[in-house]
Amino acid sequence: MKTKLLRLLVVMTISITALFVLGMTASAETVGAFEVTGGTNGTDYTYADGVLTINTATALTIKNTDTSTATTDKIVVASGVSANITLAEVNIDVSGTNNVAAVSITNGSTANITLVGSNTLTGGYNAPGVFVAKDNTVSFTAASTGSLTASGNNQAPGIGASATAEGGHIIVNGGDITVIAGGYTATNALGSAFANCNKPAQSFTMTGGKVCAVPTKGFSGGNFGDNVATTAVTVSGDIIISGGIFISQFENIQSH
Repeated sequence: MKTKLLRLLVVMTISITALFVLGMTASAETVGAFEVTGGTNGTDYTYADGVLTINTATALTIKNTDTSTATTDKIVVASGVSANITLAEVNIDVSGTNNVAAVSITNGSTANITLVGSNTLTGGYNAPGVFVAKDNTVSFTAASTGSLTASGNNQAPGIGASATAEGGHIIVNGGDITVIAGGYTATNALGSAFANCNKPAQSFTMTGGKVCAVPTKGFSGGNFGDNVATTAVTVSGDIIISGGIFISQFENIQSH
């Protein structure tokens, strides 16, 4: 009798534990073209008119509902927020728009981004894949196990400034990141827009992970076809690379 009672208690304990764990497991909610896990819709994030806005520091995981197809929906970090985002198979392509980035960090904000799986962010005309406005920060975390390909459009870098606004601070602590400059004219891969640093970003810091920077050749000094290579990274302030692997097609980095 005691043995049967003990078995019954063990089964009940396992069942209660399983229910507790299941109850604590966050479920994904579909908003637009994204699935968001963590947080509360309407509080920690909102979605309207093709824009997913991150409103708090609550950890969120974002992925495309259809990971095989790019969406034109965008991600924006709200004013003053220090967001903690995991991009897990996100594919955004807004190349058919003007001056719009796939991900935007503006108005005194920070985005701490962890990469999982394969992610692709492509900016609109004259915009980067990830726009980091002046005095704002994007930081790719050391917990990143995935990759990101961030592509600028026309005069914009893959990550950093846009052709119409100066950029902020870029930090890479982890992840496998490829940054591709806009291809119309000579453009920097990471940091500042325009070959002449007309719209500078502020700083670049790298402590880990891997960055492959692909700037473009082309127009320079008024002479189209000069075959002038722009820089892999161009910022107005500090460039600090203390760890990780940095690869550039043209192997040039500069601070103006």
